[in-house]
Amino acid sequence: MSVAFESWIAKLIKSAVVPSKKKRSANLGILAFEAAAIVSRLLHLWRSLSDAALARLRRDTIRLPGVRRVVSDDDSVLLSLACAELADSLRHAADAAAAALAPRCADPALREFRKRVKEFADSSGDGAADHSWVMSAKEMQHSVKKMDRLVASTAALFTEMEELAEAEACLRRLARCGGGGGGGKLAAAVEVQQRVFWLRQEVEHLKRASLWGTAFDDAVSLIARAAFTILARIKRAFGIVPDASRSPNPVAAAVYPSPPRERGRGRGRG
Repeated sequence: MSVAFESWIAKLIKSAVVPSKKKRSANLGILAFEAAAIVSRLLHLWRSLSDAALARLRRDTIRLPGVRRVVSDDDSVLLSLACAELADSLRHAADAAAAALAPRCADPALREFRKRVKEFADSSGDGAADHSWVMSAKEMQHSVKKMDRLVASTAALFTEMEELAEAEACLRRLARCGGGGGGGKLAAAVEVQQRVFWLRQEVEHLKRASLWGTAFDDAVSLIARAAFTILARIKRAFGIVPDASRSPNPVAAAVYPSPPRERGRGRGRG
């Protein structure tokens, strides 16, 4: 009984646990989880720039007594700080996408994502007429729904993959324990095997439906268009119009700040 049980459960492990060998594709794969974090940040930023959120910022947030006492009592200063904070958050998302995802794209324009964001931040444009990656309100609304769906399915994939790993580990433990326990252990092994098969099917489905199964070009295009639309929204919301004759605008400075100068550089000697 013990030998037969061990032989049978070994077959289960071979069929249910050993991962299949597939050729590497141009999809995100494991980088889907990093992409989901970037997309989540962009979604949060976009919602922070809604009409209602901006109205609360101007009506309530910058008028809090503590803020005005500790930071500044000048509305323009406080709004500039809020603008810089939003732009800095966008920069972090853009940098993450540019570093981890953009280099793997086939489209040369997407591989230059970081450069194009900087150029748009420095420009006076704030709409689709100024850059093809800026979406209209209707397009962005559709894109937000798609991004929400992809983030949710990618989060579900992460959960299911963890559960699958636990079920596979349980199946291995049953194999190591041998055939002691008779019918009870056999029933437990069958139950775990069924769960492994079900979870593998669910994981495969979620891989296709989530960012895992999304091509690098498609994912970066989605991120790039959202980032440009958010940047355009920041410019419009805070009235930023770059002027070469003046100091750098807060959006460009926050998105891609200039490196700090060396201490003492430019001073006269002696």
